[in-house]
Amino acid sequence: MAAVLFCNLLVGPEQRGHGYGSALFDYALDFLRQVELQRIWLTASAAGRPIYERRGFVSIDRIERWQGFGLGRLEPEKLPLVEELIALDRGCWGESRAPLLGALADDGEICRSGASLALLQPGVAGWQLGPWLSPDKCPRENRLLLTQALEKTPTGRRLTVDLLAGSELALLLRSAGLQMNGCNELMCLSDAPVELDGS
Repeated sequence: MAAVLFCNLLVGPEQRGHGYGSALFDYALDFLRQVELQRIWLTASAAGRPIYERRGFVSIDRIERWQGFGLGRLEPEKLPLVEELIALDRGCWGESRAPLLGALADDGEICRSGASLALLQPGVAGWQLGPWLSPDKCPRENRLLLTQALEKTPTGRRLTVDLLAGSELALLLRSAGLQMNGCNELMCLSDAPVELDGS
């Protein structure tokens, strides 16, 4: 069974520029190498990107953050689609993120339109849609999936969608009233070439 580990590295603005982030990251990277992971993924701000590039990480794509507000027209319903979501996600990432998706799906809801699936996750500060997986990249399925997510998110509650820039969903999100609110680089450290396949 492949190991899956998650961590966040944050350095407060007043502490930046003193090498703390680099020291913390080197410590974490040494630990991850001991676990012998096949790949190590991270998202990097513009300020953090050079730190990771010096350690061999390469940019794979950009993650765009889109935000809008829920419409609250539909009641959430639990659909037993976790295994299907995990299989689609594995096809996109080339490796299993089953522990993460299983934990997120416990509190969330999987939306479906045709072959496309997305995980809608409730939160205190707002709701999150993702992963969003569309194997056929069908515009109609993606539009209906986004409509479901907006209608199942409570009225006025913020909905955040993080997507690969290469997913080509910007026009759909903009037309539904969402606005891009930043982006980060998706970076990977791997011995083998990495390609993502999916939305």
